[in-house]
Amino acid sequence: MRYRLSAAIVAGLSLAIPGTAQATGWQYCLAFSHADHRTYVTGISVETPGLEGSFAQNVARAGLHIDETQCPRADDHVAMVAMRDDAIAYNREIGMTVVPLPASGFAQVRR
Repeated sequence: MRYRLSAAIVAGLSLAIPGTAQATGWQYCLAFSHADHRTYVTGISVETPGLEGSFAQNVARAGLHIDETQCPRADDHVAMVAMRDDAIAYNREIGMTVVPLPASGFAQVRR
């Protein structure tokens, strides 16, 4: 009886806490080069654990001079598209050149 109650509580909490019951979401990555006035932006993909770290490593290996990287995420694909579009528009508004990166193989991109 005690096991069933504990399992029911865990299942209930998993449903109540967004992202716990279903760990996958959506994300894209950005890399900023303030000196070059460039923002590099990837496409949207299914959320991948550790993506931000591997993205930063790949950008560095590509020889891009980057000040900062980030990989925003969202549970909803439509929200993720809106967030990415807003980030692109904002970066253009502040004078950054937005450089789209391919979903894979972006290490070929050079300055």
